[in-house]
Amino acid sequence: MDATQQIEVSYSEEENGDDEGGDEREPVAALKVFRNNHIPERVIPLYLGDNVLGRDPAFCCASLPVPSVSGRHAVISISVLRPHDRRLGDGEATEALVWDLGSLNGTRKGRLKLTPHGDSNTNTATHEQHSDCVVPA
Repeated sequence: MDATQQIEVSYSEEENGDDEGGDEREPVAALKVFRNNHIPERVIPLYLGDNVLGRDPAFCCASLPVPSVSGRHAVISISVLRPHDRRLGDGEATEALVWDLGSLNGTRKGRLKLTPHGDSNTNTATHEQHSDCVVPA
């Protein structure tokens, strides 16, 4: 291990020339956070891969500044299903899986089965709804 060297990697827009916005990921879904006493209503874009939700903006793609939400509370992982995995319909199919990251207050759902549109999650003091994302062209 004497030849091992730590390399600092920076993905800033200036260094990578991404300031024109041509290489940005596009959202494939959205999470609607409903307004309550702790947080205003907003829509959080979700991307392919892991979307970490929690209070800590350094580690989470969606910061939820609510005392009962842990720093890294839950993950919504979105993946594209292969053609033989598609259950219904034509075109590109996606799957969203939600799991708790060992948060203190837990992540609860009103139903056992996830549905891709309209199923609700409750992260203690926040109420959220997953929906398909329509991105304007």
